Amino acid sequence: MASPLFSKLMYVQIDSSTIMCATDFSLSMGRDVIEIACMNSTSKDYAPDLTNWSISGSGTVYKTADEASAYSIFDMADNMLNSDASVAITLLPDVSSNEYFTGAGYFSSLGMEGGAGSPVTYSFEITGIGTLGISTTA
Repeated sequence: MASPLFSKLMYVQIDSSTIMCATDFSLSMGRDVIEIACMNSTSKDYAPDLTNWSISGSGTVYKTADEASAYSIFDMADNMLNSDASVAITLLPDVSSNEYFTGAGYFSSLGMEGGAGSPVTYSFEITGIGTLGISTTA
């Protein structure tokens, strides 16, 4: 019997570094569909066109010596504010022989929130460029 892939077994990586204390993620994919209709047509026809994708997520803000190599909110902000470079993004399962998604994109939004008596959290969105690939872990 097949078992589900639980989110606690997933890693979201940017430029090969795991995102700092990520608590959730969302992958969204879409495809433009073009309407084709001629003057003498009695019905519409459609054809697939360009694809698009984005990844968003959120987490808790903190940094410790043990996690110095993780990709933090501060790394995200530095990339978004000081660079026009794209980032490599991977949604990778922590189990062998599973498929995963990989691509490149730009940070399109970044936020940080906090309130009295609660941890500071962050949120981000990366808009994909090019195709979103599917690979398999070894």
